[in-house]
Amino acid sequence: MINNICNIIEPNSILEQLAYTTVLIESNGKRGTGFLIQKELPNKSVIPFLVTNKHVLYNEDTLCNEIKIKFRKATPEGKPSNELFEFSLGNFSKFCKPHSNPAVDLCAINMLSIINSLQEKNIFLFIKCIPTDIIPSDEILKELDYMEDIFMVGYPRGLSDELNNYPIFRRGVTATHPYVDYQGKREFLADITCIGGSSGSPVFLKKEFNVDKHQNISIGSPKFYFMGICYFTELTNTYTSDKEDKKKAIPTDKIYTTMNIAHIIKSSEIYELIK
Repeated sequence: MINNICNIIEPNSILEQLAYTTVLIESNGKRGTGFLIQKELPNKSVIPFLVTNKHVLYNEDTLCNEIKIKFRKATPEGKPSNELFEFSLGNFSKFCKPHSNPAVDLCAINMLSIINSLQEKNIFLFIKCIPTDIIPSDEILKELDYMEDIFMVGYPRGLSDELNNYPIFRRGVTATHPYVDYQGKREFLADITCIGGSSGSPVFLKKEFNVDKHQNISIGSPKFYFMGICYFTELTNTYTSDKEDKKKAIPTDKIYTTMNIAHIIKSSEIYELIK
């Protein structure tokens, strides 16, 4: 348990609410991003899932022994408090489910029994879940343009506002058409910086007013979609040399840098994960 003197955001806007949907995941020395999404049952109850990339929780095909996650606690009135709660989750294989397609780098942890067990100890977490009804259908994606403004929420290189326990927001644009399955996979490319720690970050599209690709303008009908999950970035390499004469230089070391081209798994893959 961690007590902080911190600034607390009352989550009124959509973006402020999104600040409470993500968590920093630490596992086997690695850091990644996880986010909470909720599945509605026919009886109107909900099941919260913590979703991230498989490579955040797995070493090859072996699930990590333990992960550490940190949440903000709730006040008795159900508001965010200035008290944080960090706990380790071990032996969680019975709660964790990888995507049924091995090629899709996603997995989910059913958080229901975990949250219930904490509540039995009078530990209440303040969390927000992404609803599945903002996952765009293929028909909606088809109406988007080739390049759309997007943003990503997560923890690049594990960076966060640790004192206040808030994530980092980053902006970019779609680099391939969101409707098209890039290379036949349910994903698209984005021109956005993605580095270690960003894995598992949710990606969103938000328009205050809508101008479609036919130049039709709709005032007062903002668009907001959960577009996908960041999982991989394209790298390029350069060479360094200990020779001054570049014409005779012999490459000695490779330095890999990001191309700022990220692979985004389409959010519709969530349905298969939590069905």
